[in-house]
Amino acid sequence: MIKVSTIGRKMYSAHFSFFLLLFLLFPCSLLFSQQASHRIVMEVAEVCIVDVSGNPGLLRVVPPGNPESEGQNALDDSVYLHYTSTVSAQKRRTITVRWQETDSSPAGCFLMLEALPSGQKNEGMPAGRVILSREEQILITGIESCATGTGQTQGARLVYRLVIRAADHLVPGERLAATVVFTLTDST
Repeated sequence: MIKVSTIGRKMYSAHFSFFLLLFLLFPCSLLFSQQASHRIVMEVAEVCIVDVSGNPGLLRVVPPGNPESEGQNALDDSVYLHYTSTVSAQKRRTITVRWQETDSSPAGCFLMLEALPSGQKNEGMPAGRVILSREEQILITGIESCATGTGQTQGARLVYRLVIRAADHLVPGERLAATVVFTLTDST
């Protein structure tokens, strides 16, 4: 006959009791946990920002040197148009352009502008070349939520062309400055 010592029984009984107590109390500890919570409301605001990266250089046309020549038009494509837009999924924006009421191009010339978006997602589509005037004209259409960035070559490249319209109306030495106004607005 094997004798189990009293000490062994007490140890076995103590371990068994400890594990039984743990087994019974563990689910209860889950039932007695406490939590707190609150709601937070988040919203993305609509943003509509437009800016340009500097000024184009001097646009100088050269009149025809002989009767068969058309003369030399001037071109500058060193300026970029930067814009940020956040809109709902169904909404689009447009960039229009005009110059101030008192501005005009030199006699015998017109100023043409074209915007070339970088091609990044949602930056819109160019409307083609426009002849600047005092009337708002569409430059870029279909702008969705985007941010073109503000780097030197980010955004839509602006291509200005001073074009000779009528050589017989050119005035040598005529020099004009004009303010070009860009507007980022909701499409209608």
